[in-house]
Amino acid sequence: MWWKYQNSDGMSDTEASEYNALEENSYRTEPEDEYRFSESKMKNSMREILERYLVNEDYDPKRASGLAKRLAEEIKDVGKSFSFKRYKLVARVDIGSKHMQQVNFASKFLWNDETDSFATVSFQNRSLYAVATVFGVYLD
Repeated sequence: MWWKYQNSDGMSDTEASEYNALEENSYRTEPEDEYRFSESKMKNSMREILERYLVNEDYDPKRASGLAKRLAEEIKDVGKSFSFKRYKLVARVDIGSKHMQQVNFASKFLWNDETDSFATVSFQNRSLYAVATVFGVYLD
């Protein structure tokens, strides 16, 4: 009897209880100081990641998209390792050619200035530029 082992969502009881535990409301409206998003920690890690991957990289438009996605995922994973509790991390990386380019980046968010933050790092070598941004949005 499959209905004994699965909820209406298709999850087993064990999976459902683990999922509910992760999403439990804390009734906190702001983060504890030790778990706040740290711009300086993120910037240092992001700078290391960009340098490690891009220092000897030549710009190739066919590879740039995949490389940007991979870098964004790695940056987000590093952010998760810092244990910014109850923060949703949104990472984006833009890579482009340095050949006679002028670029402006802008982002719009509806957020709380007291709890939400971001970190941005840029990198250049002889043929490309990269701009990485991580937004930390507190889930109250």
